[in-house]
This record gives sequence, C-alpha cells and structure tokens, in this order.
Amino acid sequence: MRPEPSTWRMDRRLSAAIAASVVSLGSFGFLFVLTTQVEAIRASVPFTEDPYDLVASVAAIVLLLVVPTTAIRVIRLARDRTADESTRSAVARRVVIGLGLGLGHVTASIVADLIALATIPGTPVPIVLLIGATGIAAAAGWVAVWRAWIRAPAVAAGEEPDTLDDLLVIGGPERAPVDAVRRWLDRSQLNPRRHRVLAGIAVAAAAAASGVAWHAIREGAWASPGAATVYALLIGTSVLIGYAIVVWPLHGLRRAA
Repeated sequence: MRPEPSTWRMDRRLSAAIAASVVSLGSFGFLFVLTTQVEAIRASVPFTEDPYDLVASVAAIVLLLVVPTTAIRVIRLARDRTADESTRSAVARRVVIGLGLGLGHVTASIVADLIALATIPGTPVPIVLLIGATGIAAAAGWVAVWRAWIRAPAVAAGEEPDTLDDLLVIGGPERAPVDAVRRWLDRSQLNPRRHRVLAGIAVAAAAAASGVAWHAIREGAWASPGAATVYALLIGTSVLIGYAIVVWPLHGLRRAA
C-alpha cells in the first residue's frame, strides 16, 4: 500500500535517492572534465573520439539543464512549509523523475565508454577504475531511485507548480523584488510560459552561438563554416532535447493560465 504524501515527500528513501544520484552525477562530472579538459588524459583514452564522445557530450549538455531544474525542486521541497500536501507530493514526484533522467544519461555515457574500452585497448588503469566506480555509483543510484519511486503517491489532477513557481517560493514571495517578478510573469506577453516552444528555440540558438564562439576562442579558428555549422547543430539539438525534458517530464515550465 502506498504511503500518505506527508510521510513520503522527504522520507529516507527519497533522501537516499537524492544522495546516491549526487554521488553518481559528481563522479560522472569529474570523469567528463578529466577526460575532455586534460590534454594528456584526453589523448590516452579511446572514448574521446566519435561516436563515443558524441554520447558523452550530449549527456553532459542535457544534464546541464536537468540537474539544476531537479536541484531547484529539491530545495523547494526542503524549504517550503506552507504548500499543501498535493503540491509537495507533486514536486517530490518530479524530483524522482529528474533523478532517474539524470542517471539515464550517465548510464548511457558509461555504456559508450565501456564499449570503447572493449574495442580499443590501452586506456590507463586509473581511468578504467574511475569508469568502473562511476558505473557502480550509477547502479546504486538506480536502486535508490527505484525504491523511492515505488513509494511515490498518486498525485491528484490539477494545476501543478513549475520551476518558476519553485524559484519564487525559494526567493520568498513576501519580498518586493520577488513579488515584482511574479506580477510581471502574470501580466507580460514575454512570459516564457506563453511561448514555451519559442523560448526553447531561443535558448538552443543562444547556446549554439555561444558554443561555436567559445570553441573558436579555445581551439582556434574553425577550419570551415561547415564544421562550425555541424558543431552548432550538435549543441542546439542537445539543448533542445534537454529543454524538452525540463518542460514536459519535469514540468519545469507550465502552460500560462
């Protein structure tokens, strides 16, 4: 029998799922930075070449959207003592979904790394051990998230808060600047809730342009416009995937009333 929402919203299983996911995501982040930003290590591992690198790159970009969204919901869940039980349960359920989506992208990247290791020998032992540790952390995270999910209460139909609502609650709705933002969201035609698809396209385009510019600064001028275009499409598509996950499965941006 499923527990009442008040016993589930921040119980030990949910806390364990959050902690296990943080360890897994932290290990993946360390592995990703180590093997992509340290030239000596990057040159010695096989999964920095496509298609293996493509999997890790897409996963990292999507996680840059999924992880902050889920973290905001966790903070709201921990701090908000005024919401009703239905709201708290809805937010908690989205937290578990976010944890699962994050672990899914970590798992996909680790599987790609393992395929590369099996195909191309010669990877330094410490990197192999780090990949193994990240895989074990991801497996432990899946177990914890599953245990939390099976205790998730059914959420009654109705209006559910999104990440903007969470930020307003965290910021303190009684504060004048926060209240001004809330009133602007209610009145403005530029409210992203009114233009969810266009907002996603704008975010993806900005990310693609920034990525192309940063790559040119860090690596030097692009060899050809075609290469820059392909890179921009990769970033833009990855951001759109992450944005779609945030808006719909995570309910990060609800439809305007």
